[in-house]
Amino acid sequence: GVEAAVVLGVKIPSLRPHSRPSRLSIDALRYGQALQLTDGPALAARLYLYNSMPVSPRWTRLLGSETAVRKYIGLDRSSSTRRLLDRSWKAGVAPGAPGWLIWRLRPSPPEGCRFKLYISPRCEHLGLALRASVPILTEMEIPAFKVGRDAHGVLRPDKFVVYAPTRPVLQQAQAALSSA
Repeated sequence: GVEAAVVLGVKIPSLRPHSRPSRLSIDALRYGQALQLTDGPALAARLYLYNSMPVSPRWTRLLGSETAVRKYIGLDRSSSTRRLLDRSWKAGVAPGAPGWLIWRLRPSPPEGCRFKLYISPRCEHLGLALRASVPILTEMEIPAFKVGRDAHGVLRPDKFVVYAPTRPVLQQAQAALSSA
């Protein structure tokens, strides 16, 4: 660890994050270090959920059911996003992960989805992010994406995940979604 580096005379570079994700990563590592946990899986679980918002009584009232979540993120029957999803995507619950709503492009492309793009809008902007993203994902024929299905899913940092078959497709999607 750091103590050994000092004894060995190894210079430790200072951490100067230049982007929000790098600052969050360093903050998460410092948080993990401060926990002083010796159980690896327990530390991994804490780091996995780092930067999640607490499920407060307000969020529980607002996102207390799947129907409430769908309405909150703009997927009620009357929305243009919902109409596009109904026309071009097949909705479901992610197998083995009941906390997620997943959409697969109709008809599903034959390729698998090996690459993930994590989209992390603030909770109150998830509906806006979906409204901007779904037309792009549809036009690019991205095979699948998922969003949190309940309060815990919407309040986590990785509440919106896009799946792509190749790195170039993922990079194209990232560029298109970033500009949107």
